Amino acid sequence: MIMGVPPDRKEYNLGYRFYPKLYPHSAGYPRLDITIVKIPSERHFDPDEVQLLVFSSADGHRLQRIEHLKVFHPWPYQSSYQVAPGMIMISDRKDKKVEAFSFGGILQINVGDENTRCVIESDAPIIEINLVNRTVMELVEEVEIILAKRRAIWAHDEKKFEALLAKIPPLQLYTTCIEELIVQLKHTFGHDISNTQDLYQFIVAEKKGLMTEGLWPEKVPSISEII
Repeated sequence: MIMGVPPDRKEYNLGYRFYPKLYPHSAGYPRLDITIVKIPSERHFDPDEVQLLVFSSADGHRLQRIEHLKVFHPWPYQSSYQVAPGMIMISDRKDKKVEAFSFGGILQINVGDENTRCVIESDAPIIEINLVNRTVMELVEEVEIILAKRRAIWAHDEKKFEALLAKIPPLQLYTTCIEELIVQLKHTFGHDISNTQDLYQFIVAEKKGLMTEGLWPEKVPSISEII
């Protein structure tokens, strides 16, 4: 599954690459490539490791569980994983970091002599965490709150919570969270700080963008209906 427009070959040298957005207003990107190098070039950001959450059914468990994965070079384990919703952290040997947020997807790991290549793809936006864009950061924060509240409700059976989360397609989780936030913010729009208004306007425009692209479902279930 290759999504988006391929980047120029010269841009692979940056160490990581977000593929172009599928539509102009998208909050994120359909694909993220990360190259963990054996020998850093010292000319730019040289990824040393990638940390993210993935679903695993190891140890004979039938239910999918969330585990923390730390990918390095050379990678000696399996080459494909189902990505769980959560943060993606790319770091280098100088402790510099690049962060993103994913609603889920597929991670493919390809190992060569000189590098280990990670390709993360999703039908929901992979959101780059940009300190300059406060509205996008606030969107990620609100989504994390939504998921944390649902996890708290399932505190008596977290294994079941994670198994249910594993079954939700990324785009469905994304559209459900967008709709959930629209409903929530309607009650505070105009009464709080301008950042709240900016977030409301941003997600309403995002919904319209998805509808224009034919990506918005006819019926969007509530978060309590899917998990």
